[in-house]
Amino acid sequence: MIKILIVEDGEYRRERLEEAVALLGESFVSVNNLKDAKRCIQNEHIDGIVTDMKFPNNSAGVAKARAGDCLLEWLEKRNEHIPVLGISTCGFSVAYPYIWKDRMPGYVDVAILKEFIVAIKDHSE
Repeated sequence: MIKILIVEDGEYRRERLEEAVALLGESFVSVNNLKDAKRCIQNEHIDGIVTDMKFPNNSAGVAKARAGDCLLEWLEKRNEHIPVLGISTCGFSVAYPYIWKDRMPGYVDVAILKEFIVAIKDHSE
């Protein structure tokens, strides 16, 4: 079993992601902001991250800053090699070596999530 960090500020989408990860038989921890995401990464073993790319990052001092982009930059600076599935209804502005990209207009594509989890497990063997 692997542990997925879900970072999503929208309650409905966060709950659907939690349900999908549980349906696939994996464990998860979910947060709704960048500060808690960083805390989880620092304090827990996380095998993969599913993150909304475009939610606001109020802690950056700029209300419109994109927390998903900030999270990827923070991971890169720390040389973290945690696979990331970036989800958004918009485009993407920051590339990360381990990122998968999916456009999710309010629903959870379980097939893409399953591919992501299989890739994590294959990489860890």
